[in-house]
Amino acid sequence: MLVYFGMEDAIPVSTLLAIKYDLLTVQSPVIDDKKAKYLNYAGDLHYLSIVGSLLFATQSQLDIQHAISLVFYFGDNLGILHLEAAKQVLCYLKGIMEHGLILGYYSTKGFDLVGWTNSNWAQNLDDYHLVGEFIFEISGSTVT
Repeated sequence: MLVYFGMEDAIPVSTLLAIKYDLLTVQSPVIDDKKAKYLNYAGDLHYLSIVGSLLFATQSQLDIQHAISLVFYFGDNLGILHLEAAKQVLCYLKGIMEHGLILGYYSTKGFDLVGWTNSNWAQNLDDYHLVGEFIFEISGSTVT
């Protein structure tokens, strides 16, 4: 994906979405000047192509699912900050390319069910909805 979108030389980052990427609908351009500014900034990058590729990547990188749902929400009317957020996710993926999931791990300790959850406590300033996410493992293998 990095090569396809011309970001193979991008600097890897360890943060999925920084605080500055608090994405809102008011950041979407409504004036023709701002839309033209976005198109000039984006150049050959197609936002929905990036988001679609990132959606595919969620099959193996579970930790990016929430970030992808945020950037996907603005697919029909996006601004420069939305494109920067999508590019940030690509830089994050570059930073964790050497990481991976180990599936089929056998535990001699028996059946262990472990779960993690996270929530943003309704920080979406557009509609104040709570967004939560979770990951469950059984005997060391991610199942959902």
